[in-house]
Amino acid sequence: MAWEDWATAVMTGIGASATPTNLANLLGWTAQEKTGLHPAPPLGAWAIQWNNPLNTTQPWPGAVNVNPVGVKQYRTLSDGAAATVVTLTNGNYPDIIAAFRDSRPAPWWGAAPRSQLDKWGTGSTWVDFVPLTGDVMATLDEIYNMLRVGTTQDGTASMLDALRTGVLPPGAPGAGGPTILQKILDQGAKQATATALAQAVTDLKAAIAAIAVGALTPAQATQLTQAHDAVVRIETALRTA
Repeated sequence: MAWEDWATAVMTGIGASATPTNLANLLGWTAQEKTGLHPAPPLGAWAIQWNNPLNTTQPWPGAVNVNPVGVKQYRTLSDGAAATVVTLTNGNYPDIIAAFRDSRPAPWWGAAPRSQLDKWGTGSTWVDFVPLTGDVMATLDEIYNMLRVGTTQDGTASMLDALRTGVLPPGAPGAGGPTILQKILDQGAKQATATALAQAVTDLKAAIAAIAVGALTPAQATQLTQAHDAVVRIETALRTA
């Protein structure tokens, strides 16, 4: 059994999927526990020390203490995975579990799961150093396409096109439905490795709010220019993330 097998078993045990994001999150957590390094170094034997990647103290048949704190060495990685699941599901870590079930990138974890990492004993310094994985970047690229290119794969009208024509599509701010902007806020505003994205989203939201349905006034034209500049900053943030 390798670290990846342990990670998959842990995710399955808490009702989450072994997505690239969740595996990156677990590796970052493992590295903080085992090496204190962030971002995580290349995966190696260090990650499965004591068959206990997250250094849980959960008692288990055949397990022995390896330090005064009570961190266990398990007989197998399978035992270590099962013990880790028991620890995570003991009622003390519901927000960490929720973050994994949502496949939420660690840099976007809020105050609650971060405080529960303190309870675990790892601390939360490492979470802001976990890189975004391809599945997340694909989502951000799709949002970028909505704004910049003109349409997404399913033909969604771009917000920039709506700004250019002065006509906001269904689901735009005030129309009562999920908005492209909300998707950006949900997916990108907390991206620690591209802080410019959050500011660009804020600027773009303000610009769109200033544009009414119909002909653009000179003031609204200025806002449109600012919105375009904000989208350029989004593109820059995505390319450098």
